[in-house]
Amino acid sequence: MKKYCLLLALLLACGTASAQKTHYQGEVVVNYGLGVGDVRLSREGVFLINGFRFNPYFSAGVGIGVDYLYAGKEESYLSLPLFADLKFYIPLSPKVDLLAWFDGGYSFGLKGEKFSGIDVDIQGLMISPGLGVNIKSTEKISLNIGLCYINQKCTLSYQNETASAPVNAIGMKMGMIF
Repeated sequence: MKKYCLLLALLLACGTASAQKTHYQGEVVVNYGLGVGDVRLSREGVFLINGFRFNPYFSAGVGIGVDYLYAGKEESYLSLPLFADLKFYIPLSPKVDLLAWFDGGYSFGLKGEKFSGIDVDIQGLMISPGLGVNIKSTEKISLNIGLCYINQKCTLSYQNETASAPVNAIGMKMGMIF
């Protein structure tokens, strides 16, 4: 019986110790993506991510933002992404971590234009995996910078026909964690 009580006390102590490291983590992110593929729309965006850092190696949150997509001066779109954000950290030194992330969710089209008679609805599923570094400046503030791939679906409509196409971009993201 003493063994079970000791084991239970040890498990509770471990659970409490790891729970103390869990804390709120907010992040403001800006990105730029160069359009690649059949539908080449470059993009610029700003996002706010609210989540939790569970330990030194993992954080998860929910993000919302605004993406401005464009192809030259004559074609532009605005979308509102809502996504889940997962980040994995590998410490390289006390101030620098290697960072891998995965963002996945849905982007809602807000504003679009007709281009060459084709209606484009920038709305659909989106994913964005990436790699970068996290540089800590203070105990609670750090800077993320990295490269990512952005894949988002859009709907093209011409007269009575519609088709779905990916809007892909190779991008760079920079964020401040607080």
